[in-house]
Amino acid sequence: MHPSQKGCRKDAHMRRRRMEVLAAAFLLSTVFVATVRCAADAERANTTAGEKLACPQPSEPRARSAASGPRSPNARTTGGGYPGRRIAQLVERAGVIVRGTVESVEALGDGVLTTIRSPEGYVAPAEFADATQGELQPDEYAVSVCRAEFHVISVLKGSAAQADSTIVVDFYLPYLGPVWAALMVGQHGLLLLDGNGNLADLFYPLLPISPAAPNWSSDLPPLDAVGQYLLLSLRPDTFPATLESCLDGALDLGIAADAAESLRSLAASKDPAVRGIGLRGLVEIKDPRSVPDAVAYLLSGTAVPAMPQVPIRLAVAIGTLDDPSLAQAIMPLLSSPNSVLRGCAVQALRRMKNPAAIPALVGALADPDQSIQYGAMMGIAETVGAPSEWLPSRPLFEEAPRRYLDHWLLWWDTEGQETALR
Repeated sequence: MHPSQKGCRKDAHMRRRRMEVLAAAFLLSTVFVATVRCAADAERANTTAGEKLACPQPSEPRARSAASGPRSPNARTTGGGYPGRRIAQLVERAGVIVRGTVESVEALGDGVLTTIRSPEGYVAPAEFADATQGELQPDEYAVSVCRAEFHVISVLKGSAAQADSTIVVDFYLPYLGPVWAALMVGQHGLLLLDGNGNLADLFYPLLPISPAAPNWSSDLPPLDAVGQYLLLSLRPDTFPATLESCLDGALDLGIAADAAESLRSLAASKDPAVRGIGLRGLVEIKDPRSVPDAVAYLLSGTAVPAMPQVPIRLAVAIGTLDDPSLAQAIMPLLSSPNSVLRGCAVQALRRMKNPAAIPALVGALADPDQSIQYGAMMGIAETVGAPSEWLPSRPLFEEAPRRYLDHWLLWWDTEGQETALR
């Protein structure tokens, strides 16, 4: 229900909750778009000087081909949602999976793409038309179409493809809206096609892997072979954007723990992006030895200009830790001037329910960020097993924050310190 609908009466609690959800959704979508674009920029920065994308980036204006016709002023150029990769389903859906390199990219023109979306969220092309006619439907997008030649090195799935052959595939770039991955000259990875030779998924036409990964020529099932390539790509000489993608894939498949030694090698790198990605991988697989190094990395304010999402994602990973023995290692983050780091630390301490963390959480009750205040308060209350009266929902807390904060400050002064020392 839209907040501006006439006749809709909502109390302060519901209005506040709606604004919170809308703001969170906007922030997440903005961060996602920025993250994907930063990753793409980092990948391009590591290509050789002669490797260029032959068609423009999604955020740039595109010259229309003569055959395209005039663009409708009412054409919808945005789309809803953003991609979430599920590699197992994608591999199962793909009729052909090949390893190789993009050799060339050619811009063909503009038009309208009709898409089909699976129940799992995968988006695939259905039909492309040269001209934009009238208002677009929800499954139609104004796009530029490009054609790529892909040199096949080896075949993981599908008898139609052969090693040392060339596959020609069309891909599409929306004017605005969903972030669809462009194929770039020199890009190396696993190309996934459906049974008709189209991209198996418009969001992920290619799973990047390291060109230096050994060729896997066993008789493993396709999903296992894809997993092996992801693990073999977790090496310090892999481009950071590709490295991050491979780590995400290994985590998605639940096999990242098999690469613990490789992740430790990454975490020892002098490259701040590589080091941050390696530390995140170790934190994600719950390696306790990595947590102090991850905290030190974040507190140092290490800059990763080409991939600013690296330290943010590491902080978020720390926020998911629930091992009470790691509380002491997490606490220094509460002194950070960065509210994101403080918030992630509070979330971790709340999950850990370690009485030794209560003094630190009491200190966080005075944090200028109200969300951190709430997390700290709930961390204290859940650790000591407080009655439901003192376990308020976030909207209820926001209606009277001082009531709850003062209660726990008084509790700390009268009896809490003895509880923390037990």
